[in-house]
Amino acid sequence: MTRAWPIQGSRQWVGAIVGWVAVALSAAASADEYPKPTILRCEIGCPKWTDPKPIGTHSVFFPTSEKDAAPPFRSDAYVLIHVAITADGHVKDPELMKVVGPQDFAEAALKAVKDWTYEPATADGVPVETPNWKVETPFVHYPTVGARPVIFRKYSEARRLIREQKYSEAVAVLTPVLSMERLNFYERQMVAYLLANANIGLKDYLSAREYAEDATVLGGRFLDVDGRIAAYRLMVITNAATGHYADALNWYGWLKKLDSGIGADDPASQMIDTVNARLAKSGSISAMGRIPLSSFKVAWTHTLLRRNFAFPMVKGNLSNFTLDCDRQKIESAISTTAEWHIPKSWSNCTILVRGDPGATFELVETNE
Repeated sequence: MTRAWPIQGSRQWVGAIVGWVAVALSAAASADEYPKPTILRCEIGCPKWTDPKPIGTHSVFFPTSEKDAAPPFRSDAYVLIHVAITADGHVKDPELMKVVGPQDFAEAALKAVKDWTYEPATADGVPVETPNWKVETPFVHYPTVGARPVIFRKYSEARRLIREQKYSEAVAVLTPVLSMERLNFYERQMVAYLLANANIGLKDYLSAREYAEDATVLGGRFLDVDGRIAAYRLMVITNAATGHYADALNWYGWLKKLDSGIGADDPASQMIDTVNARLAKSGSISAMGRIPLSSFKVAWTHTLLRRNFAFPMVKGNLSNFTLDCDRQKIESAISTTAEWHIPKSWSNCTILVRGDPGATFELVETNE
């Protein structure tokens, strides 16, 4: 059987920045250095914490459907799974959160993680359960190859349409490509990058963010430096535009590490100026969400910056949310009349919202 090894190396990327359509800004004065977001930190009763550590080799094998795939064009995939690591180091409650690639890769990963073992996490030296550990599984064929001619032609046609500001036409050209068989990461990421650009042109920042996430899966390590810079900029712009301020700030930090020449007039810098201005105010902050339309992603996720949150607006059906913090996890139904409060002993919290694909909502965060 073919084995999935850790990612290494890169591919050459033929993409280019095709023009930016930035969100209207009321930017604050630019700053040379941008602080990291203040993720919720434990304020009271905070033990010394160590993370789980894998025991042995955690391997996953390609699904049997790939055994007869003819090189050089074979499926690459990425699977993200949330699991709990028990106090005795076993895996329980695996839940698929995202799959980029065919569904049978997700099934292969879910089957594998059930047998993995860990040195458990500890709190003040005592083994404890970790309720929300993330497992990333990349499936990559080597040697790596570029794009098939048919996909490159679609890419070139869409790039031309975007330059002509024919964004809807570009989306129509590219969307079917993602349903083609045997996509490798290079093909998928260059198409996702252009789809993110086209949706920014349409001012559909929710869709643009979803595609930008696929273009930067595993840090965008399949792109060359110019490609990663362009894709990281997309992540800053789309996360800031949709209210994912923590993610926008983190991606901006990575962007500046990759390109130290990013200036104050760059669209990403302008977006971060606006983010910092909003976070400096004591009022509420909000994020617009949508349960992903793509089958690649199961839930909408958001990093919380404040301890109170509510869902004042919901259109469509939302089933529930999970609040994942460092050592705590709760689930709840969603109501537009309720408000939730995160205890001060909880830290580093992410919320995962589930529901019918396409359901939209607003998440509002406030200080106490």
